[in-house]
Amino acid sequence: LPSELKIDAATWRRWLPMIADLGVHAVRIYTVQPPHFYEELRAYNEANPDHPLYLVHGVWLPEELLADRRDLFDPAVMEHARNDIDGAVAAVHGDGELPPRAGYASGSFTADVSPWLVSWAFGIEMDPRLVAESDAANVGRTYEGTFVSATADASPTEVWLAEMLDRIAGLEASHGRSVPLTFTNWPTTDPLDHP
Repeated sequence: LPSELKIDAATWRRWLPMIADLGVHAVRIYTVQPPHFYEELRAYNEANPDHPLYLVHGVWLPEELLADRRDLFDPAVMEHARNDIDGAVAAVHGDGELPPRAGYASGSFTADVSPWLVSWAFGIEMDPRLVAESDAANVGRTYEGTFVSATADASPTEVWLAEMLDRIAGLEASHGRSVPLTFTNWPTTDPLDHP
C-alpha cells in the first residue's frame, strides 16, 4: 500500500535507471519517502548528469483528520499540514530529522536533492463534501502572503491553499530557491470549467 513505504534502497537503485531508460525526465512522488529514496535519487543523478531524473514532490494531507474535522482551518488540520510541509521541504534539502509516525516516512534526511526539484505538488484530491462544508464554515477568510496570496473572490479552500503554498514558497526562499507550485485537484472540486 502507498502508506507502507516499503520500497527499499536496492529497489530504487534498480528502478531509477529503468525509469530513465523509458525516456522519463521527472518522477512525481505524493509524499515524503524514506531517506534512502533521496540518497538513491541523488546518487543516480550525480552518476548521470546528462539524463538526471527531476522531481515533482508532493505533500500529503491527513485524510483521516480531514474526514473527522471537515474543516481545513481546524487548528489540528492547520498544524498537521504545516508540519508536513516543513518536513517535506527539509527532506528534499537533506536537512531534516523526521520522527517515527505510522504511515509516514521517518529518519535522518541528509541527501540534498533540491537541485533536481522542479515543482511542489501540494495536497490530495479533496472530497467535494469536505470542501463545501469547510467553505461554509469559513466564509470571509482571506490570506495575503509573501509569495502567494488569495484574491478577494477566492473561496475559503482557495485561501487555505494559498496559505499552504506560501509556506512552501517561503521555505524554498530560505534556501535561496524558487520553484513552481501546484496543488492536487480533480474535476469535482476544480474551479476551472471542464466542458
